[in-house]
Amino acid sequence: MTVEERLAAKEAEVQAQLEELTGAQEGHARAALARCLGESEPLVVDRSTAVTAHESLGRLLEEVRLARTRLVEGSYGRCAVCGGPIPEGRLGARPWATTCLRHG
Repeated sequence: MTVEERLAAKEAEVQAQLEELTGAQEGHARAALARCLGESEPLVVDRSTAVTAHESLGRLLEEVRLARTRLVEGSYGRCAVCGGPIPEGRLGARPWATTCLRHG
C-alpha cells in the first residue's frame, strides 16, 4: 500500500469515527432531555468524554489532511519545523507525522 493510500484510508477511517461519534452525541442529548436532573450526572461524564474524543479525532483528521497536502506539494517526510528528514520508522508508524522526533 502506498503512502497516499494509507493516508486516504486513515482519513476515511477517522471521518467515519467522527460521524459515528456525532450521531452518538445526538442520541445522548435526546436521552438527557428525557431524564430527571438527578439522573443526569453520568450523561455529563459521557458528554465530556465524547467531546474530548471528538476533539482528538478532529486534530488527527487535520494532521492526516496536512500530510496528504504535503505529499502532493513534495514536502512529505520533511519536518515542518526544521526541514530535516522525518525518520522512516516514525513515518511507518504514523504516516501523517509532519515533524521529526525532536519537534514532535
